Amino acid sequence: RIRRINPDGSSTVCMGTGQRGKMDGRATEATLFHPAGLATDARGVLYVADWGNHCIRRMSPSGEVTTIGVGGSVIVDDGMHYVSSPFGCLDGPGNAAAFNSPQDVAVDSCGDILVADWGNHCIRKIEAI
Repeated sequence: RIRRINPDGSSTVCMGTGQRGKMDGRATEATLFHPAGLATDARGVLYVADWGNHCIRRMSPSGEVTTIGVGGSVIVDDGMHYVSSPFGCLDGPGNAAAFNSPQDVAVDSCGDILVADWGNHCIRKIEAI
């Protein structure tokens, strides 16, 4: 779950249900699996490195969550929530791309998304559309 900290110190749920999974949809109905770094672009789009699902999640300003990348599948779940991605490192547009345990995201001045693809030991770039 991702929480927004308000100026008065209170917090509200921004994305996620608190249950692990990989479901897109409305922000508070979408599920994540070990979300890591996050960033916003100039249009107010929120990007999240969904480490456990091996993908990047995108939340539009209207609160719709979608997935960038094919994502991984659960190979082992021993209570430690270990997940392995069979997809490796694959460049390509949108859902053709594959990540391996992305840890962080950043958005540059052109709107390109930079991904710290931890499991592949590289920085990946998703070009702005």
